[in-house]
Amino acid sequence: MAKSVPRARGPRSAAPHNPFPIVGIGASAGGLDAFRRLLAALPSDTGTAYVLVQHLDPRHGSILAHLLSPTTGMPVAEATDDMRVEPDHVYVIPPPHDVTITDGKLKLVPRAKRGGSHMPIDLFLRALAGAQGSLAVGVVLSGAGSDGTLGLKAIKAFGGTTFAQEPTSAGFDGMPGSAIAAGCVDKVLPPEGIARELSRRTHRAGGPSIEDEAGSEQPAAVHEDHRTPVASFFPDPKAFSVLSGKVLPRLFAQKAPDMPVRVWVPGCATGELAYSIAICLLEQADVGRNLEVFATDQSDAALRTARAATNPDTIVQDVSPERLRRFFIRLDGQYKVDKTVRDVCVFARHDLTRDPPFSRMDLIGCRNLLVRLQPDARQDVLAKLHYSLQPHGFLMIGASEPMEATGRFASRYGQGIYARLAPPAKPRYRARPRARVESPARSAARDEKDRRIAQLERELDDSRLHLHSLLQEYDSADEELRTANEEALVANDELRNINEELETAKEHVQSVNEELEMLNEELQDRNRRLGSAADDLMNLLDSLNTPIVMVEADLGLRRFTPSAERLLNLIPSDVGRPLGDLRTNLEAPDLAKTVRGVIDSLVSVDRVVKDREGRAYLLRVRPYLTRERKIDGAVIILTDLAALKAS
Repeated sequence: MAKSVPRARGPRSAAPHNPFPIVGIGASAGGLDAFRRLLAALPSDTGTAYVLVQHLDPRHGSILAHLLSPTTGMPVAEATDDMRVEPDHVYVIPPPHDVTITDGKLKLVPRAKRGGSHMPIDLFLRALAGAQGSLAVGVVLSGAGSDGTLGLKAIKAFGGTTFAQEPTSAGFDGMPGSAIAAGCVDKVLPPEGIARELSRRTHRAGGPSIEDEAGSEQPAAVHEDHRTPVASFFPDPKAFSVLSGKVLPRLFAQKAPDMPVRVWVPGCATGELAYSIAICLLEQADVGRNLEVFATDQSDAALRTARAATNPDTIVQDVSPERLRRFFIRLDGQYKVDKTVRDVCVFARHDLTRDPPFSRMDLIGCRNLLVRLQPDARQDVLAKLHYSLQPHGFLMIGASEPMEATGRFASRYGQGIYARLAPPAKPRYRARPRARVESPARSAARDEKDRRIAQLERELDDSRLHLHSLLQEYDSADEELRTANEEALVANDELRNINEELETAKEHVQSVNEELEMLNEELQDRNRRLGSAADDLMNLLDSLNTPIVMVEADLGLRRFTPSAERLLNLIPSDVGRPLGDLRTNLEAPDLAKTVRGVIDSLVSVDRVVKDREGRAYLLRVRPYLTRERKIDGAVIILTDLAALKAS
């Protein structure tokens, strides 16, 4: 297992057994074309090994290695258990197995049998990250779903390099799009571009690495500047200690037991922060307490990954063993967030800079969001977050993120925890103090002025009450609209879930079509080989000057040589006719009976027979054996004894 080190540097792996790069390449629907394009553009002497992981039907064999061999000068082989990985070789996953790598060798493991999605690409890439460290390279090509995203995250965590196919060049953009949205991809290129970058990393050629060329690609090809940061569970232990120890107890104490505790996580990315806060809520809440965590992001691919709630085993560095046991389910090397946590969280698409904010929130949690905004945009977002919170609400951001003095929030407990402040009240008008000595006229004027001021104050109070009433009505209507908007977002989220299910079904159909395409190519190849074998057999029989007749198990004629046609009065249309119906030149009326006896007894027969002209022949009858060593008829051979003696 990888050692735990400070998060900023990422985990370290042991020295790899293979001192050369190993590239794990994953694909699903549309992957056959992507594999061919990538391999065709790769040199055959890069000093790098390539392992191809494709979603395959476990019920059928695969000819993927056979189909890819013509596209590259490197040897292409189907992986076997304990196969040592060599440079300048291509290895293909065999159904119905999954594949990992340990001690420089490929390991075949049984395909997991469970109700969830099958993720063979994540499985291999995670193993590759631990085995090769910085010499691991991960590539995600065409495919629906999100398989490969977690594997690329693991490779990035161990200092490796990652690629994703440019979505417009892919038959299905789900898998590369998911990886790009998760922020774990170094470069986004079509297959040919990925091949060029891989060839530049070769140690033999001494070319520059991906890191050396940072910034040399065109902006459209590099997604680093705008990608979502790679998220983790409980990213700041001190902040979450304050959240659990001080903030949440205070929130629960000032809320009635039947009132929900509402949390909003804008810019949730792949969901780790939302699930972390939900876990803290469940740890602090009484049984039956209504908890609501709304997690939003503008990236559909990131939301798909968040809903999948499946994480690599590297989360053990961030999640305590107790929380792993209580809130996660261990599934074949992965940790899936438990249903009790997932039921608390609702994921929906939302752009904080454009869409109206959620309302009546008790806590808002967001990290690495404010720091990426320009000052004006940051002020606008802070105003929305302030409006979204209840008067007693709290805001949780990164401890090092900027928080200008806007009068909206005040630091509480440190560690990026802020309390919502009420807007400052405007000062009321105060009348001047009366003079102690004044004339009657001045006193009358003062009295009239005081009366007028009092009247104006009453009118102002009435206006304030009326305005307050209007504001209350506005707030009520605004809350109703925002509640309706939240419900619409949730409904839209459900529709997106349905669409994802349809996309998954579409991927399955595409995978089946690709399997059928492979089987069809295999069938055509076998037909070509069978045709060639039939031609060889026909030419062999035609070249023999020996009468030979092959019969089926039911004594129907299967095949015969040209010399047998002349001796036995046969014509091509006799194929299939029963042997007993033939009228031959041989004086052997019991020929059919003799052949039947050989088939039934498996005992060969040799005897001498004559034709009507008195020429003697050695008649040999042998059982007809298939490749499976089964009896499927007999072979009749006639040898001219006179010709034999003459030779």
